[in-house]
Amino acid sequence: MMLSDIQLIAKAAEKACAAAINHPNNKDVREHLFDTLGAVIDPAFVESSATQLAHLHGLLRRACVGADTVRFRIDKSRHIRMAASAASIRYPARDLQQLLSQLIGELAEGRDA
Repeated sequence: MMLSDIQLIAKAAEKACAAAINHPNNKDVREHLFDTLGAVIDPAFVESSATQLAHLHGLLRRACVGADTVRFRIDKSRHIRMAASAASIRYPARDLQQLLSQLIGELAEGRDA
């Protein structure tokens, strides 16, 4: 996977996280986040760091784990009360958004260097 692909995936996921944080009760927003995070948990997202982004491997790995956690909670929320599901998604999505922002910054710095 190219660096530009990783950056595009991270930006799309960061934007979807922001939407879910701001509108946690919106089922369509949560479903969009679920779909968007599929690319973050794709093994190619982390494996590409082996040769190109060795210094970012840990950050990519944490983003992958965070995305998996958010996707799990979205999946689980499909079967529980709305208020409980909104809280269970909002906070891990916020953590993931911060990781993705950091990753995007690191990728931008790498391009400028």
